[in-house]
Amino acid sequence: MFHNREMERRALEEIVRSNKMEVFLLYGRRRVGKTALLRNAFDYEKPLFYTGKRIAATEQLKQFSQVVASMFPVAGIRFETWQDALQAIFELSAKEPLIVVLDEFPYMVENATEIVSILQALIDTYEMKSQLKLFLCGSSMSFMEGLLSSDNPLFGRKTGYMKLRPLSFKHLPLFFPDRDYHQLMDLYAILGGIPLYLNLPDRPSSLLENIDKLFISLGAPLKEEPLFILMQELREPAFYQSIIEAVANGCHKTNEIASRVGLNDTRKLQPYLKTLQSLNLVKTETLPVEGNPKRTRNIRYIVQDPLFRFWYYFIFPYFEDVERGEGNRVKSKLDGQFASFVAYEFEEQARIAIKELAQPDTIGRYWKANEEIDIYGRKGRAIFVGEVKWTNKRVGMTLLTELKRKCASMGLAPDHTLLVSKNGFEPSLFSLNENLSLLSFDKVEGWKIERDDHAFLDSREHE
Repeated sequence: MFHNREMERRALEEIVRSNKMEVFLLYGRRRVGKTALLRNAFDYEKPLFYTGKRIAATEQLKQFSQVVASMFPVAGIRFETWQDALQAIFELSAKEPLIVVLDEFPYMVENATEIVSILQALIDTYEMKSQLKLFLCGSSMSFMEGLLSSDNPLFGRKTGYMKLRPLSFKHLPLFFPDRDYHQLMDLYAILGGIPLYLNLPDRPSSLLENIDKLFISLGAPLKEEPLFILMQELREPAFYQSIIEAVANGCHKTNEIASRVGLNDTRKLQPYLKTLQSLNLVKTETLPVEGNPKRTRNIRYIVQDPLFRFWYYFIFPYFEDVERGEGNRVKSKLDGQFASFVAYEFEEQARIAIKELAQPDTIGRYWKANEEIDIYGRKGRAIFVGEVKWTNKRVGMTLLTELKRKCASMGLAPDHTLLVSKNGFEPSLFSLNENLSLLSFDKVEGWKIERDDHAFLDSREHE
């Protein structure tokens, strides 16, 4: 199933319709849907499509040459070098429009580094006479982003690039039209926005049944998915795995992570954390009021990818059981801790919803000593704070009172307060005489503004 990449698809179609040579880079983490997007966007164009493989350079050239030779009417054409094979493409594109997709481009270059320099020279030579639309696609974030750097031979030759990101939560109804929004939040907390994962659940099955089918049972498709991705992308997968496990289980500061993985010097940890950030597996959180996050030391690390977060928290601790298809201990942990696990994703989605509704200047989490507030930000001169609750009970004065206590403890004097609830609010909150907004998460409607003093959540009022 191909869902909701219309904006990206239109961008690619626009490139194909241009009247000049185009060199476009498409990259993103593995499984995000790059190949599906390219094939869907060029469904009627019949491009030359080659997928790089981790094989010897001579075999790669042989397979690539066979694909290129298929474009020519004369049988038996062979190319002995990358220069010959690639030049044949450019020469043909000088005579007729041609779309070429080199998928998993980093694998092609891995054992044939000359390819990049050859492309540079050919692009320079044929720029004014070629009708080629060349798409270079890859999952290796460091390699693909390296193509954009000023010291790369292709720097200045690309005409565009796109980093394909996971789908957002608001796209989930397209995959699961029969599920309510609370069920969708459960699914997103496990699978995130990776299209391949979202197409795997069995629609009639319950959440627990799907977890068993996808992660635990013999032959489960996602049983070793994080391990596979780390092995594909990284040279030291075991050490990176230890870092992600540490972060997923509550080590959020550099010194905490270093201690957990056995490093005495936190500086040695930084390159690994940066790599995980480039893969969008780990992200940083900084206090929104501290200005440039690159200059602050008040940084916390969070597992960004929902599936990785779920897998390292629930599956990995009992992986020996799971390898045998036994999931009793996983299910026991799910029974006791799944709701609190989903609460993290709900907080994340609440901040996203508030950002879209209110359009604040900054929004994030706030912490000081042992206190933490789910929502803290600025909108103009106004400071706002908020708390988020993923609970089956309606939220009332208890949460508001606790939030006020935290603010007093941390020396905060907010101008506006927000409460976000999975299941609505008690009547007492609607009669208060203070600047308060209430945002609920309705099963049927999704995000729903219940109270909004001074139209804080309605950005249209401030345009």
